[in-house]
Amino acid sequence: MKRVAVIGAGAAGLAALRSLSRFQHKIEVVAFERSNRVGGTWVHNDPFKPTSMYDNLTTNLPKEAMAFPGSPFPSAIQHSFLNHQEVLGYLESFAKQNNLHEKIKVSNILIASTY
Repeated sequence: MKRVAVIGAGAAGLAALRSLSRFQHKIEVVAFERSNRVGGTWVHNDPFKPTSMYDNLTTNLPKEAMAFPGSPFPSAIQHSFLNHQEVLGYLESFAKQNNLHEKIKVSNILIASTY
């Protein structure tokens, strides 16, 4: 069985992890996340890594363009341009709904890999 590593559990890492998990009978996939939680750059004041996030940040893309295929933002969120807490909540919910936490090793830094 092939083994695949995903680096990071931010938006791109979670999308990759979900997509690769569909092939679990052919590959073993794991994500390595430096922080102690999912969310990547959307985690404000993350003590584990620098971020460009700030208190009053609002997205410059509408949620309709940011949502993962098949996983829309909650209908309770009526506005299109979200703050970082709403995006982070979406990513955390996405990870939970897709059972991705079991494939994520948090508080880990990948030092080396072979190909």
